[in-house]
Amino acid sequence: MLTTLAGTNSPVGAYAISNRLGSLTSTNYTFALTNGILTVTQASLTITASNSTKVYGQTRIFAGTEFAASGLYGTDSVTSVTLTSTGAPATAAVGVYPILASGATGRGLGNYAIGYVDGILTVTPSTPVTLNIPLLLVDGTIRLTFAGGDAGVSYRIQASSNLNSPTWNDLATNEAGTNGLPGFTDLTATNQRARFYRTAK
Repeated sequence: MLTTLAGTNSPVGAYAISNRLGSLTSTNYTFALTNGILTVTQASLTITASNSTKVYGQTRIFAGTEFAASGLYGTDSVTSVTLTSTGAPATAAVGVYPILASGATGRGLGNYAIGYVDGILTVTPSTPVTLNIPLLLVDGTIRLTFAGGDAGVSYRIQASSNLNSPTWNDLATNEAGTNGLPGFTDLTATNQRARFYRTAK
């Protein structure tokens, strides 16, 4: 009779196989029993990075939980994965970038040969910002308000005294929130004969 301490969820390693005579008898033979070894090898575990999208100008920050794991047994688990992508910085151009997964942490992961599958990060064009009609205040400054803008994206507010000028001056760089690009007051507009405004990325 063969027995071992290894069970269904036993960790990777070597386990003795005990060989006992049990109820086996024979008048013609003398039995010599030798124990064996049961080797538990790593199971396959696949971790796949989840696909994601972001707008050009946003910075994509991964929490480390954007993945799916396939092949776990028992109470083993994956709690976090290192995720990186060249499309994550705000300056990454519109396009498609791989999301690389590595460095999984969790419970019982030494029992697995881990394979990683890339995800896809899609960078889409940012939403144009519409400049509403400027409001001239009593002190000569001008209040600007905007419509649109993607949260987390920075937009430059520019001014010029000549609409056809190739050179526009940056007044500020403001980041849009969930309600779009916040308003801005041009304190340098006082006594300007002409003032034109635009936004740029």
